[in-house]
This record gives sequence, structure tokens and C-alpha cells, in this order.
Amino acid sequence: MLRDTRKNAAYFQKYLDCQNKRIASFKTKADELIKKDGEDHPGVIKIYSFIANFLKDKFIASYSSGDSKDELDNIFVEMVKYYNRLPEICYSDLLDLASICVLLKPEEDCRTIVTGLLSNCIQKDMLLDGLHNYIDSGTFDTNAAIEFVDIYGPLYPVIKSADKTTKENLLCAYVNDFWYNANKESAWFDAHLSTENTYVGYWCFVGAALAVALDLDLEIIRRILYIPSDFF
Repeated sequence: MLRDTRKNAAYFQKYLDCQNKRIASFKTKADELIKKDGEDHPGVIKIYSFIANFLKDKFIASYSSGDSKDELDNIFVEMVKYYNRLPEICYSDLLDLASICVLLKPEEDCRTIVTGLLSNCIQKDMLLDGLHNYIDSGTFDTNAAIEFVDIYGPLYPVIKSADKTTKENLLCAYVNDFWYNANKESAWFDAHLSTENTYVGYWCFVGAALAVALDLDLEIIRRILYIPSDFF
């Protein structure tokens, strides 16, 4: 069953068919270049970067289209393996990897790769550090500050408030009223209006992950717009 109603089932099926062909094509290009110049060639790393991002878009579109947890888990595991081949990962991608890892609870091998990527991150950030600790130990614990306050600053009181109801109310306000517009500079912003068929869905994975990691009332959080509640 569709989880996103901005587009219909036919749209998502067409998108995923095209995305699968795109991923297969880039994998073939990578294999050809590896045979010719070896896996350390800069061109191979660039192709891996494209594949990792294609898989992330596929994961989001698959969630939007109603795919099962098992299907999403398989995509996530492959996505993590490709991100693990890159010399660096941008903050937003790393935050999504950590958040989805909290929500999906993949097998230990996959979790170990994600925590390794988080350990290698040079940024000391409250969200990355706290989610890293939660994946490792089951406790969201961090003394770091929030790195990108223009987008994630309102999450500071969600994390630091001593009152659970206050945390829930603040998270609801953040995801409902702030998160989408705070991402105006993101490539996916307003993608549902584009004629290029790049829309995959709008999901605040970090908001859902915080709800889990901070042990909030998920029956309240699942009603929030943009929360991928089927992970609860």
C-alpha cells in the first residue's frame, strides 16, 4: 500500500524501474573500469558515489511505494556497502544512514559498517554522536553540539529537555512546521512539482529515529506529517 499520496503507484513503479536500470548500468561501468584500471581509479570511486546515491533514492521511493521491511532492509544493506567504499560522505547522507539504521535495526554486520562510518566522521555533532551511541549501546548519549543549527537547531531542546511530553511536543512542532522549509536548499525540495520525475518522497528519518532513541510515545509521533511511521 502506498505510503506517499503525492504520486500514484504507477509513478513510483516507473521511477523504480528506471532507477534499477540506472543502477545496473553504473555497476556495469564500474566493473569495466575496474578491469581496465583497478578499483582504486578515481573514476571508480565517482561511479560508486553515484550508485550509493541512486540506492538511497531507491530506498526512499521504495518506502513511499509501500515496499516491505525485508525489501527495504536489502536495499539499505547494499546502500551501506557502497557508501562504505567512498572516501567521504556528506553530513546529510551520514545522518540519514544513522537514522535509518536506528529505524530498520539491520543485522549486526550492517550496523557495524554504519557505526564505523560514524566513527570516521571528523565532525563532532550531537545528532551523529547520539545516534552512533544509540546504535552501539541502546542509549542516546552525547555532549556534542548540533553542527548545522539552521536546519537541526530546534532539535537541541528535544534532546535536552527533561520532560517527555515537552520532547514530544517540540519534535511534533519541528517536523510539522520547520523541517521541510528548512531544507529549501536541498536537491529534493519541492521535487513533487518537478517535471523531471525525481520525486521519491518527503520523510524526516532523523525525527523518527530520535523518537525511537529518546523513547517517546510513538503513537503520538506516528501522526506527524513526514514521519516514516511504518518503521515503528
